[in-house]
Amino acid sequence: MDLNTRQGRRAQGQLIQAAAKQAGYTAEQIAEIAECSRALVYQYYSGATLAQTDRLQRIGAAVGKPMSYFFGETSDVVSDVEAPPLPAILATDWARERPPARRAMQRTMEREDIPPPHVDAALSDLSELAQAQMSGPDPDGLLRTAERIVALARLSGRQRDEADAHFRAGNVRLQRREASLAIPHIRRARELYERLEDDAMYLQATQSLGSALAALGEFDEARAEFERVASAGDWMARWRGQVALASLFEQSGELDLALQALAHVLVAYQDVPDAKEAAFITCYARANQVNVYLALGELQQALMAATECEREADVLVLADQRVESLFNAGLALNGLGRTGQAMERLDLARQLAAFAGDDARALMAQAAYAWSEALIGWTADASARALAALRASNRGADDRAHGVCERDLARILERAGRTDEALYHAEEGVRVLSDLRMEVPALEARVVCARLTAQAEGVSKPLIAARDRACAVGAKMAEMEARIGLAQWGPSDARSEEASQALALARGMKHLDGLIRAASIVVDHTSDPNEQSGLLAEAVDCMEQLRSHAPSDKEGVLEDPVRLSLCRRYLAHLREGRGPDPDEWLEKMAWPPIAE
Repeated sequence: MDLNTRQGRRAQGQLIQAAAKQAGYTAEQIAEIAECSRALVYQYYSGATLAQTDRLQRIGAAVGKPMSYFFGETSDVVSDVEAPPLPAILATDWARERPPARRAMQRTMEREDIPPPHVDAALSDLSELAQAQMSGPDPDGLLRTAERIVALARLSGRQRDEADAHFRAGNVRLQRREASLAIPHIRRARELYERLEDDAMYLQATQSLGSALAALGEFDEARAEFERVASAGDWMARWRGQVALASLFEQSGELDLALQALAHVLVAYQDVPDAKEAAFITCYARANQVNVYLALGELQQALMAATECEREADVLVLADQRVESLFNAGLALNGLGRTGQAMERLDLARQLAAFAGDDARALMAQAAYAWSEALIGWTADASARALAALRASNRGADDRAHGVCERDLARILERAGRTDEALYHAEEGVRVLSDLRMEVPALEARVVCARLTAQAEGVSKPLIAARDRACAVGAKMAEMEARIGLAQWGPSDARSEEASQALALARGMKHLDGLIRAASIVVDHTSDPNEQSGLLAEAVDCMEQLRSHAPSDKEGVLEDPVRLSLCRRYLAHLREGRGPDPDEWLEKMAWPPIAE
């Protein structure tokens, strides 16, 4: 069945129509089930329009057909034998008329006298559907199915089914980064698992509850939940709690504690009896190490670990970890100035996250991709892309994505010279990320905010405070950015030292863009012509590396005013005989504005 053709879509439409007819539903009733217009249902039947997956899920649940039926991948065919599907059993077995399925199912769920065999059949079918949905990228369908199971399980007093359904619904909400909506489901699941004396599932629910609380910035409560899991007798639960505690340390800026905790996990569980579980432990612990390395500015280590995590996630078929690894590798590559490779990974992370329904991660990847563009020098495109990500994040339920998009847009706008807009978004980023207690991202937004304030008002105290906090935490990139700001707008007697410290940090991290900007300031504080020539040559070499890694339009790298000014100063030194032949260098750079 080729759904790219009208003929293929019509074949699917005929399957939908035949299944609806067998179940006794009119086009109007199918429209209500699918939550669309009757006209759209007729378009499905005729093949004029391809039926969306979520609507097919609803129709399939109503007519008792698996999703594979609608794609011609099953031997399940329409027959003349009466075999009422799930909603037909629920809605019409004891009623003469057939009201629209959605209202009928709701009324049936509210009835006390549903025949037990019908409820059992309904729960069995829905549980099977939920299990299938867990293996595919259909979080919305799984959430609807889980909520249906909850309603039926309560009626029949089946606590196990209710607990499992609440747990699934809560984890779907977590996957969609809707932590506040996840918590009631997870708390109820844990309560039921405790009644059922299911220690393993109780600990899993506790772990999920801690994750939801952490996502809301409720670190003290989250820590208590993770400690409960980390002290469990079951080692398979214990390592998850310990990794989660390390993640909490990282988010709150306790980076040394995070690394210590993760190092312990990698050593303590390397000889566990289950080889696959050992691989899981290594993958998740290393993924959290990547986050810490990024926060510390250890870009090379972060990239190597993220690359290894991506390989492990592929082998273990961990889709969420693959997305996370691609995203983190992109961030590390951005810092290292390898923007083309960063953009490839970030775009793939965005696509995979969107496919899996993780809209928040997709938007953060889009914002990071925009930062790649800004690093190259394409600030107009970068601003538009980052603004689109921010607007989309405003419509979502994930504050983390919103805060990260605010921060990224702020630093892009600062680079584009749109200082008033940049300050507004930096302040918003500080507010949102601080509320979530995301220490390092909030600090990075605070540095942008303080730097813009120092530039506009000559007030350097907030920037000094941000620098000191970055030093205390160990966040080298935030410290470098703060020192670059202080080298320009801080106390005059400390500017030279701040510039030198920023340059040393950039060199240590191999942060090409930071090195160029720090060198542009240090060279102004240096009177020795030879030292100036060395700094200029180093900065120009970094620009050439940036150009070599840019995916296209490499001249954008040199359109940046700071970089262009450095190139012109370097050319002046070459014309004084301090370096290679100036004409040969100009020909190699192939950017005429340098000579203007």
